[in-house]
Amino acid sequence: MLYAACCSSSGVFFTTSAQQVSATSESTKKQSVRQEDHVERYYALKSDQSIKHGKYTMEGSSWKAEGQYNMGQRTGIWSFYGYKGRLNSQYDFTNLKQTYEFNAPDTSAPEAEVYIDGAYQKKSVDSEPFLLGGKARVMTILGRHIRYPAAAVRADAMGVVVIAVELSETGQVLSYKLEKSVGYSMDEEAIRVFKLIPNDWFPAIAAGKPVRSIYYFPVRFSIK
Repeated sequence: MLYAACCSSSGVFFTTSAQQVSATSESTKKQSVRQEDHVERYYALKSDQSIKHGKYTMEGSSWKAEGQYNMGQRTGIWSFYGYKGRLNSQYDFTNLKQTYEFNAPDTSAPEAEVYIDGAYQKKSVDSEPFLLGGKARVMTILGRHIRYPAAAVRADAMGVVVIAVELSETGQVLSYKLEKSVGYSMDEEAIRVFKLIPNDWFPAIAAGKPVRSIYYFPVRFSIK
């Protein structure tokens, strides 16, 4: 039976290993932090371990994100990997733009629904809204948490629920809505699991600036 596609994060287990790296005039120490759906490995300043500086990786059971921090700020090109280590996408945090998307046509600019002049409009953008860790992270969490509703099982009901997550300019979730409904409690189950996703969202970027936008994701329910 099943489903398809998202997540949550809260610090649970914290370890450190002594290792120093010269980056600026400050020395750093390697950290390892276990979250609910992933492990973070990174360097932080010895003088203030809340400030990440240097190589960073975030790795779940079937996805991985890696990039660099510069004095607490994400910088340069970050890469997001999915099943069997396939490169799914890349994002340039210095220039705030998407630089690669698996299977995307080379000539097409990314598009997203962004809030302009009091209404949402589909526009070409520098980058679409996304979750840190990419679509593979979304799918992993959905696969872990979704339960096929009993009403749908009794009715032998299947279908695709499309969730719309509205994001502010800062990546905060403003609302969860149904773009496509299939009933039999599948809509409610899809939204329930989407609300488990951690606050690691990034809004669309248009003309070099973050904009209020909508992230769409299909959740497929099927009975085998």
